[in-house]
Amino acid sequence: MYKIAIILSVFLVFDGVILCMLTFDSNIKLASAGISLDCNAAQFRNGENNKAVDDFRHQMREAINRGRKGYEDIGITGVCFAGAGILTLIITGIVFFTTRRKSFHCQTDKGNPVSPSS
Repeated sequence: MYKIAIILSVFLVFDGVILCMLTFDSNIKLASAGISLDCNAAQFRNGENNKAVDDFRHQMREAINRGRKGYEDIGITGVCFAGAGILTLIITGIVFFTTRRKSFHCQTDKGNPVSPSS
Protein backbone atom coordinates (compact mmCIF):
# COMPACT_ATOMS: atom_id res chain seq x y z
CA MET A 1 0.00 0.00 0.00
CA TYR A 2 2.79 2.40 0.91
CA LYS A 3 4.72 1.54 -2.23
CA ILE A 4 1.75 2.53 -4.37
CA ALA A 5 1.43 5.87 -2.58
CA ILE A 6 5.15 6.55 -2.93
CA ILE A 7 5.12 5.66 -6.62
CA LEU A 8 2.08 7.89 -7.15
CA SER A 9 3.70 10.80 -5.34
CA VAL A 10 6.97 10.45 -7.27
CA PHE A 11 5.00 10.28 -10.53
CA LEU A 12 3.07 13.44 -9.60
CA VAL A 13 6.25 15.32 -8.71
CA PHE A 14 8.02 14.33 -11.94
CA ASP A 15 4.93 15.11 -14.00
CA GLY A 16 4.64 18.51 -12.36
CA VAL A 17 8.31 19.29 -12.99
CA ILE A 18 7.97 18.27 -16.64
CA LEU A 19 4.93 20.53 -17.07
CA CYS A 20 6.79 23.43 -15.46
CA MET A 21 9.79 22.88 -17.75
CA LEU A 22 7.47 22.77 -20.78
CA THR A 23 5.93 26.07 -19.67
CA PHE A 24 9.34 27.68 -19.18
CA ASP A 25 10.54 26.53 -22.60
CA SER A 26 7.37 27.71 -24.31
CA ASN A 27 7.48 31.11 -22.60
CA ILE A 28 11.01 31.59 -23.92
CA LYS A 29 9.88 30.69 -27.44
CA LEU A 30 6.87 33.02 -27.22
CA ALA A 31 9.05 35.86 -25.95
CA SER A 32 11.48 35.40 -28.84
CA ALA A 33 8.53 35.28 -31.27
CA GLY A 34 7.28 38.60 -29.87
CA ILE A 35 10.72 40.18 -30.27
CA SER A 36 11.08 38.93 -33.85
CA LEU A 37 7.55 40.15 -34.60
CA ASP A 38 8.49 43.66 -33.48
CA CYS A 39 11.72 43.57 -35.50
CA ASN A 40 9.94 42.38 -38.64
CA ALA A 41 7.24 45.02 -38.23
CA ALA A 42 9.92 47.70 -38.00
CA GLN A 43 11.58 46.42 -41.20
CA PHE A 44 8.36 46.36 -43.25
CA ARG A 45 7.16 49.75 -42.15
CA ASN A 46 7.15 52.47 -44.77
CA GLY A 47 4.93 55.40 -45.58
CA GLU A 48 2.25 53.38 -47.39
CA ASN A 49 1.57 50.27 -45.31
CA ASN A 50 1.96 51.43 -41.70
CA LYS A 51 -1.66 50.59 -40.89
CA ALA A 52 -1.49 47.09 -42.41
CA VAL A 53 1.74 46.32 -40.55
CA ASP A 54 0.28 47.64 -37.28
CA ASP A 55 -2.91 45.58 -37.75
CA PHE A 56 -0.92 42.43 -38.49
CA ARG A 57 1.38 43.08 -35.52
CA HIS A 58 -1.62 43.62 -33.24
CA GLN A 59 -3.29 40.37 -34.37
CA MET A 60 -0.09 38.39 -33.93
CA ARG A 61 0.51 39.96 -30.51
CA GLU A 62 -2.99 38.80 -29.44
CA ALA A 63 -2.22 35.27 -30.66
CA ILE A 64 1.07 35.25 -28.73
CA ASN A 65 -0.69 36.48 -25.59
CA ARG A 66 -3.35 33.74 -25.91
CA GLY A 67 -0.59 31.16 -26.25
CA ARG A 68 1.22 32.57 -23.24
CA LYS A 69 -2.01 32.41 -21.20
CA GLY A 70 -2.50 28.76 -22.18
CA TYR A 71 1.03 27.87 -21.13
CA GLU A 72 0.58 29.73 -17.84
CA ASP A 73 -2.39 27.45 -17.14
CA ILE A 74 -0.23 24.42 -17.91
CA GLY A 75 2.45 25.77 -15.57
CA ILE A 76 -0.09 26.22 -12.78
CA THR A 77 -1.25 22.65 -13.35
CA GLY A 78 2.36 21.47 -13.12
CA VAL A 79 2.89 23.28 -9.84
CA CYS A 80 -0.33 21.75 -8.48
CA PHE A 81 0.78 18.25 -9.54
CA ALA A 82 4.19 18.68 -7.93
CA GLY A 83 2.60 20.05 -4.76
CA ALA A 84 0.13 17.19 -4.62
CA GLY A 85 2.97 14.70 -5.05
CA ILE A 86 5.01 16.25 -2.26
CA LEU A 87 1.96 16.40 0.01
CA THR A 88 1.15 12.75 -0.75
CA LEU A 89 4.73 11.79 0.05
CA ILE A 90 4.64 13.67 3.37
CA ILE A 91 1.29 12.17 4.40
CA THR A 92 2.46 8.69 3.40
CA GLY A 93 5.60 9.12 5.49
CA ILE A 94 3.63 10.29 8.51
CA VAL A 95 1.15 7.42 8.25
CA PHE A 96 3.92 4.88 7.64
CA PHE A 97 6.04 5.91 10.61
CA THR A 98 3.02 6.30 12.89
CA THR A 99 1.68 2.83 12.12
CA ARG A 100 5.17 1.33 12.18
CA ARG A 101 5.84 2.74 15.65
CA LYS A 102 2.43 1.60 16.92
CA SER A 103 2.91 -1.94 15.60
CA PHE A 104 6.45 -2.02 17.05
CA HIS A 105 5.12 -1.12 20.51
CA CYS A 106 2.38 -3.73 20.24
CA GLN A 107 4.93 -6.43 19.42
CA THR A 108 7.35 -5.55 22.21
CA ASP A 109 4.74 -4.93 24.90
CA LYS A 110 4.02 -8.42 26.24
CA GLY A 111 1.63 -7.20 28.86
CA ASN A 112 1.53 -8.60 32.35
CA PRO A 113 -1.54 -10.47 33.39
CA VAL A 114 -3.42 -8.75 36.16
CA SER A 115 -3.58 -10.85 39.29
CA PRO A 116 -6.88 -10.85 41.09
CA SER A 117 -6.70 -8.78 44.22
CA SER A 118 -8.37 -9.95 47.35
